[in-house]
Amino acid sequence: MTFGEKLCSLRRARGLSQEQLAEQLDVSRQSVSKWEADASMPEIARLVAIADFFGTSVDDLVRSGGQARGAAQDTAAMMAELGQIRRAIHGRDTYEYKSKARFLGIPLVHVKFSRNGVSVARGVIAIGNIAMGFFSLGGLALGLLLALGGVAVGGLSLGGVSIGLIAFGGCAIGMYAAGGVAVASELALGGAASGKVAIGGATHGVHTLHVVEETTAEQVRTFILRYCPSAPNWLARWLSFFR
Repeated sequence: MTFGEKLCSLRRARGLSQEQLAEQLDVSRQSVSKWEADASMPEIARLVAIADFFGTSVDDLVRSGGQARGAAQDTAAMMAELGQIRRAIHGRDTYEYKSKARFLGIPLVHVKFSRNGVSVARGVIAIGNIAMGFFSLGGLALGLLLALGGVAVGGLSLGGVSIGLIAFGGCAIGMYAAGGVAVASELALGGAASGKVAIGGATHGVHTLHVVEETTAEQVRTFILRYCPSAPNWLARWLSFFR
């Protein structure tokens, strides 16, 4: 049997339509139709997902059953698989992983990368070129709780450009911010700092502390706790090391 024939048989044994299988695999019905007609083959990551869904192995799915394959057929199959791996390594294809487990209707984990840099990952934990979730990691990361990325926006954010309740980065903006340039409504600490309480080399604020080489972490922490009592003690201690 060919891969397409096996897929069709497995689908029918489960009592699924092409549309229902496509929904389970997060692909289009047209993709399933092409696979079953042997007009195209899924990428490696999708083959693994299909094998997992039907409780079989990738080898059993793609190997022709009941007949020994010739050397030319083995070589062609191996070269095709190597080609898929090579394209994935060089980023020519989109790589995606989406967990079956969901929370509030979104995947628990969603990983999605593509060479063109516009793939969007959405999940509780999201990792991708653009990532959106509770915990996000990406070139552009938008996280409700935590965001890590070149540009990061989140409750706690770390990035080249960082915007958040608590922000760390080359340019950091938030209620509490630390970075090369830090702008904050309450506490800013950085090379250039602007905020109600500002600590750094160049400062602007109601209460400022000009940091020099002799300034100690304990002096910075004491200054924060005195003039910014809203800052938690752990945050004051942590920020004091960014002097």
